[in-house]
Amino acid sequence: MEFVITIVGSIVAKAVELTISPIKNHVKYLSNHQQNVETLKNRAEKLKGAKDRVQHSVDAAKRKGEEIEGDVDKWLSEVDKKILELAGKVTEAEEKLSRKAEEEAKAVAELLDHGKFVRVSNRAVPQGIVVAPVKGYQEFESRTLILNGLMEALKDDSVSVIGVHGMGGIGKTTLVKEIARKVEGKLFDSVVIATVTQAMDIEKIQNQIAAFLGLKFEEQSTVGKAFELRKRILKEKRILVVLDDIWEKLDIEEVGIPLGDEHKGCKLLLTSRELNVLLDEMDAQKNFPIGVLKEKEAWDLFKKMTGDCVESCDLKPIAMEVAKKCAGLPIAIATVAVALREKGLFQWKNALRELERPSSSNFRGITKAYSAIRLSFDYLESEEVKRTFLLCSVIGHNGLVEDLVRYTLGLGLFDGVYTMEEARNKVLTVVANLKASALLLDSYNDKRFDIHDVVWDAALAIASKDYRMLVLRDHDSKEWSDKLKMKIWRMISLRCPQIIANLPKEMECTGLSFFHMAYDGAVKIPPNFFKQTEGLKALDLVGIQFPSLPESIIHLTDLRMLSLKKCAVDDITILGELKSLEVLNLAKSSIKELPKEMAQLTQLRLLDLSWCRELKIIPPNVLSSLSKLEELYMGGSIVEWEKEGGVENERKNASLDELNNLPCLTTLYVHILDAQMIPKHRFVEKLDRFRILVGNYARYDCCNKYESWKALKLKLYTNIDLDNGMKMLSIKTEDLCLAGLEGVKNVFVELNNGKDLPHLKRLHVKNCMHVQYITMNKVGVPGLCSITLEGLPQLVSFCSPDEGCSTKPLLLFNKQTCHWITNLRSLIIYGCGKLEHLLSPSLARSLVQLECFKIQDCKGLRGIILAEEIEEERKDGICFPRLNSLHIWGLPNLIFFSSGNHNIEFPLLKGLEIEGCPKLIGFISQSSNQSGMHAFFSEKVAVPTLEDMNISRLSNLKMVFYNDLKPGSFQNLLKIRVHGCGSLKNLFPVSIAKDLAQLEELRITDCGVEDIVSKGEGVEEQPVRFEFPQVSTLEVTSLKELKCFYEGQHTIVWPMLKKLITDCSALLKIVAWEHLRLIQGNEQPVLLVEEVIPKLEELELQNFVLALDFLYFLSSEDSTIWKDLSFFFFDFKHVVPCKGDAGTLPPIRNLKLDSAKNLKHIWRKDSEFDHILSNLQKLEVWGCDDLINITAWSSSFQNLTTLNVLFCQMMTKLVTPSVLKSLVQLTTIKVEDCTKMTEIVGNEGDCDQTIVSKLKCLQLYRLESLTSFCPGYCNFEFPCLEELVVEGCPRLKIFSKGVLSTPQLQGIKQSRHDEKWSWTRDLNTTIQQLYTKKDGLHNRYDISDTFPESMEIWTRNPQEILGFKNLSSLQFYKCSSLKYIFTPSMLLSLNQLGWLEVKECSSMEQVIREEEEAMTHKFTFLELTSVTIKSCSNLTNFHLGSQTLEFPELNYITIKECRKMTAFSSSVSKESGDASENVVGEGGINDNNVAFFSNKVVIPCLNRLDLSSINIHKIWHHSSSPSVGYLNSLRVKRCHNLKYLFPSFLVKDLVQLQFLQILECNMMEQVIFTDGLVEEHQGRNQMFFSNLEWLHLHDLPKLTSFCFENYFEFQCLTDLELINCPLLKTFITKCVSEDEPQIGQHVQASNLEVHNSSLLNEKVVFPSLYELRIQNCDSLEQIIELQGVIADESQSTSAAQSIMAETETTKFVFPKLINLGLDKVLMAVDSTNINLHLICKVKQYRE
Repeated sequence: MEFVITIVGSIVAKAVELTISPIKNHVKYLSNHQQNVETLKNRAEKLKGAKDRVQHSVDAAKRKGEEIEGDVDKWLSEVDKKILELAGKVTEAEEKLSRKAEEEAKAVAELLDHGKFVRVSNRAVPQGIVVAPVKGYQEFESRTLILNGLMEALKDDSVSVIGVHGMGGIGKTTLVKEIARKVEGKLFDSVVIATVTQAMDIEKIQNQIAAFLGLKFEEQSTVGKAFELRKRILKEKRILVVLDDIWEKLDIEEVGIPLGDEHKGCKLLLTSRELNVLLDEMDAQKNFPIGVLKEKEAWDLFKKMTGDCVESCDLKPIAMEVAKKCAGLPIAIATVAVALREKGLFQWKNALRELERPSSSNFRGITKAYSAIRLSFDYLESEEVKRTFLLCSVIGHNGLVEDLVRYTLGLGLFDGVYTMEEARNKVLTVVANLKASALLLDSYNDKRFDIHDVVWDAALAIASKDYRMLVLRDHDSKEWSDKLKMKIWRMISLRCPQIIANLPKEMECTGLSFFHMAYDGAVKIPPNFFKQTEGLKALDLVGIQFPSLPESIIHLTDLRMLSLKKCAVDDITILGELKSLEVLNLAKSSIKELPKEMAQLTQLRLLDLSWCRELKIIPPNVLSSLSKLEELYMGGSIVEWEKEGGVENERKNASLDELNNLPCLTTLYVHILDAQMIPKHRFVEKLDRFRILVGNYARYDCCNKYESWKALKLKLYTNIDLDNGMKMLSIKTEDLCLAGLEGVKNVFVELNNGKDLPHLKRLHVKNCMHVQYITMNKVGVPGLCSITLEGLPQLVSFCSPDEGCSTKPLLLFNKQTCHWITNLRSLIIYGCGKLEHLLSPSLARSLVQLECFKIQDCKGLRGIILAEEIEEERKDGICFPRLNSLHIWGLPNLIFFSSGNHNIEFPLLKGLEIEGCPKLIGFISQSSNQSGMHAFFSEKVAVPTLEDMNISRLSNLKMVFYNDLKPGSFQNLLKIRVHGCGSLKNLFPVSIAKDLAQLEELRITDCGVEDIVSKGEGVEEQPVRFEFPQVSTLEVTSLKELKCFYEGQHTIVWPMLKKLITDCSALLKIVAWEHLRLIQGNEQPVLLVEEVIPKLEELELQNFVLALDFLYFLSSEDSTIWKDLSFFFFDFKHVVPCKGDAGTLPPIRNLKLDSAKNLKHIWRKDSEFDHILSNLQKLEVWGCDDLINITAWSSSFQNLTTLNVLFCQMMTKLVTPSVLKSLVQLTTIKVEDCTKMTEIVGNEGDCDQTIVSKLKCLQLYRLESLTSFCPGYCNFEFPCLEELVVEGCPRLKIFSKGVLSTPQLQGIKQSRHDEKWSWTRDLNTTIQQLYTKKDGLHNRYDISDTFPESMEIWTRNPQEILGFKNLSSLQFYKCSSLKYIFTPSMLLSLNQLGWLEVKECSSMEQVIREEEEAMTHKFTFLELTSVTIKSCSNLTNFHLGSQTLEFPELNYITIKECRKMTAFSSSVSKESGDASENVVGEGGINDNNVAFFSNKVVIPCLNRLDLSSINIHKIWHHSSSPSVGYLNSLRVKRCHNLKYLFPSFLVKDLVQLQFLQILECNMMEQVIFTDGLVEEHQGRNQMFFSNLEWLHLHDLPKLTSFCFENYFEFQCLTDLELINCPLLKTFITKCVSEDEPQIGQHVQASNLEVHNSSLLNEKVVFPSLYELRIQNCDSLEQIIELQGVIADESQSTSAAQSIMAETETTKFVFPKLINLGLDKVLMAVDSTNINLHLICKVKQYRE
């Protein structure tokens, strides 16, 4: 049936009859249902698209130096597996419909759903973010009552916005911070705090919240940040957002805070001085007034702040009077008490007299508070400290201490300060003292300070009255327009937009010494603006756009500090005239080149060029002329330094050698691309503060991860000699990162000659292919507290054989050499495949400081702790006293955490995540229950504070909790997630299930559980009551073996359950209902009726089968509305109308339809169910491929506000004009990835005016066929349309042919994340020019014949496109006239290019062609991560020329259907003038020895390679191939000249390869070619594909074997497919020929005598194989040769646990095999009388 009404009718009609009313009907449903094969195909395509999008986000995050979330990496890995699997499974499904198609479609859909990440990455939360105990908070009675009321309000689910109001300084902030401290980690998972202030700044609020959440914004616009922030907050289940000091209405949607229905778990706690602001502007539902302290409370606080001295007889009366004058105002009490502490009697008397006097008349705060703050100010120790404090009031909230340093230096505030370091130390000391005086506050990190509003107001009043300082924040002022008053000001801070927009011709302020102006946008500064400010010493202009500095700046001869931070200015030549400058800040400005005139700034002491992304040139001798320079900041700016010793007059850029001429240089932040450029001389000896990156780091890689002032990060793909000054820096460094060290086997021995590193705190070693040892036995590292080891596939130990560590098994940490381990707080290990064990029990006991432990993707690891024999007798256990986070991912051979029988205790562990450890069965190896079954948490494991438990893909896990654990062992659990544990039969014993009072989230998916709670033995016959009082989210899906929740009589209560995710197999077994009986026929009701889900709001139903009957829905008699209803994978073909009373069903607010089948229309006219959708506000339709359009009638969607349609591939139009008219409340339309949609509003012919009255936002994403909004001559009026986003709609040429009215629309955005707009005259004109106008908007540009304008621009002047500031993505599509794209000179503009795609360019011969003389010996693509080339029929190479190509960040290469392509890069013959005809690689262009990747192509991080239909004879060059150490996925298809894939010497480096596919290669004879290098490559007789999980060999007509004689163990291989390989006889060929084949001389494998007649023999081991499929292998006579076969896992080289067969005659070559498919195989298993029962693990067998 075609309508959603059908499903609503059939599902919802019986709702009320389930949970409260007695059941009237038994459930009837059909459980076996055929899925259409097309669903599987479509899901596969969607999965590929979703994977690419997530991958691009991951790549972008990595370029920023962010950490990728574990669940994202896990999802990408699972998707890669699934995509490779589907390549064969779709074909299989087409041939024979089966349950497999249904299961695969479901699995793909689950992956799609799980891939909707709010974020893919994170960065470490800055120190100081965690809410600490609130300084100064006192538990007074008056405050405790308010605090308790606030706590109750926060617990009330009906209240989402709470307010606290009171006068300034009353203690509102202190109170809400105490609330935040109390609820964090209890009521709320996260708490964030942002200060709003009177000068409300949305971006600052966003930045503060992001800092708490560890979020780094990709976008810099307010709207873009709001989008990212909303996604991040939605990831938090329960979050409290504290917005402090609100003065007026704040649009929380503009900030990006989801509230109400969008995010039920988000609550706002607001503070304001005005109750009306909370009531009227912020809609606070509950408000709490906070008043002054009672007299006794005030006196107690006062005494505490001043000390016992006030109790003396002579001082106490006066002290009590002073306390009274503070009027119970905590801020006044604190400031006065601290100021008078330890003062004499006369000072107290004087203070009392001053407090009795009124405050300044222009103070906007409280008089008594002003007097108190004024008193504290007056008691500051010196005038310079007072002026520094007043400068803090100019900077305001969360100001940078570094800005204060530069201001004070420019103004010359401090006498006796002669260096930058002295100035910084002085300012830090003053700031610390001001905090101690309660005049300043701590901010969210130690680089900043904050100031209380009342103190700020008082400070500004003091500054204005006594110090002639004018601060204009957000409103015009009469002082600015008063010319007489203007002459008296000494300091001016200007942030008022109205004033900045109308600056006077001259600023008549002859006495002005400091001027600050901040504005984000273009400002016209008159030429003579600074003419009468000759005495100016400090000038700070922030965020201003202007073509050049005003001419009058030349008059500022005394200017000592100039800041142009974030300014867009082209010409700064005039700076050379400011010869008194000592501080120059150009950070984040748009300068491209430093003027040579800057060499005249000989007094300059600080130069800040940080994050000048466009800076390319620093003229020679400019830096060396700055002889007094002490600090040079260039972090995030990439300058191409000249090599030392170049010809002087030929140099275009500075060399680092110039720094040797700076004798005062003590601070250097710099990024040096080429290690050869590192200076070799004296300047490094004097560096006290440095952050130096060496190597091809991407712009954001590691740059934002500094945790100290002394950091050295080396990324070098060559051997490095540290005799050039780096050695001394390595000795000084606190933060050392070593990456990509080539050829280094023992890090510190070879890198630092074993010298001490006395200051080292953090060590990070990553991506070093050959590192085996990190020997630190003789290296003193007393302060080392953090170690991160990442991508070290050969790493064995911290102890080398030279130190006597050759015994087996070798541990990573050895007690003889790792004496520093007791200080470790963080231990992170990623991708170290050779590690087998980490610690001994004695060393584990030494980790007393460890707080964070993560280990991931260490394929060889078998145990964390390896018990020593001497340890066996010890009774004491192992304790990790401070560990709070334990993450274990992707360890396929891990069986136990500890191999001993010790007690293990984690007293502070909060979060435990264990994923992808298929052999893991428990923490302790020697512990099992009476049945011999290991429990993951046995009686010997203690985790008393565990709150979050995530267990995923532990296929060997049989029991989670030991049956007889002590009561309360897991009482603090808040979240439990168990996924993919196929051997698990139940989750809880009864004792644990009844003791989960705090549990809030329970998710059990894709497991083999038969019951959730095990009955066990000795259970009482009385019914058991299970109550989960706090569970709000329950997910129970894909539990195919589930029989019931609990086998005995029981009652289940879910009183707080709001979100339920379930499927057909689990729904009726989890939710209590009267008539479910035991399978054995027991007439006693097993589940007893009770009101079980009274508060259900969101229901997500997956994979329900609806055939000839109803699926009953969950409801409650008092339900008035359901908020969220989602349907996944429904087939509407079999739904029949419901028989119940539709009028009793409550309406739905949000409806989501995902992957529905046979759904062609959404609604039916005049339906009796119209009332169900009468309150519908949001409709989402995902992946409903049969849906044609959205239809609605006057009564059905009358309240719809949001319409989202995504991935509906058959939809050609969204709505008709008449339907659009009927959607009278519609505010938002989003249409995304509907590939066939040609128009949004279909053509009904000429129509009258269509008024879309409330539509505010229209978003169109990736609609490749869209040509117009409406093709007809309809007239449209959009009175409220404010936002129009058009992204990836290449064929869109016009909005509509009719008359358009969009009065509120200011422009079009081309990205949802970009705030910048494009607008030209009107909407239609703007759309026509979207891809042709250079406005700095684009981060992606498409060039194609289908866009003639783009081709015209590219042909005329490519720099018009390459010059876009943010260009990161280029696509060339159907460019029929282009023979090549880039020349070497053009590559200089591609530093930010991250993604390049070339498709269907029929004339293109190369992507890069060297037609001019190259300026450098190599080309480096710093940011490029992805290259895709498809269907370019004349393409021969990616690059034609003699230069080396370096791609330090390139991860993905896809090249398909380029049948003339022979090599990635080829050289140009110098003898010929025609570069296009003389191409040589290692041989001629048709030479069979030409390798696709030559030795001039450097791709050190290649992760995925996909080659299809190209003319290559071999892929890798013999003598010098690019690194394949990080290759994860390799797919080769239709490369018919390939006779082999890998040379054997390369196999040893394939340590990360997980997926290998070879398809339709007609000449392929072997996968691995033995090249005869026996002596040079001794490891060839022991080859291990240690990480390979998928191996598919399809349609290889000449393939005879995998390789010649060698030993292989595929320890991780889970899926093996051999299809259509008619000559395949054996996996390993034993060559009988006397002569082994030599290099370059391939042996015809078909001519060799094959000794083995079986496919598998003693040389091949598959300990992890789950699925084996063999089809159409006609020459195969025997699969298994039993003689010499590995008998069981215990004898395989990597198995750590024996899995013995039942009899001596049973032998396993496939101990884990569960799926076996044999098709058209002449003789399979029977040749040696092996019966099927001998492979008894096989669950699915096809023949």
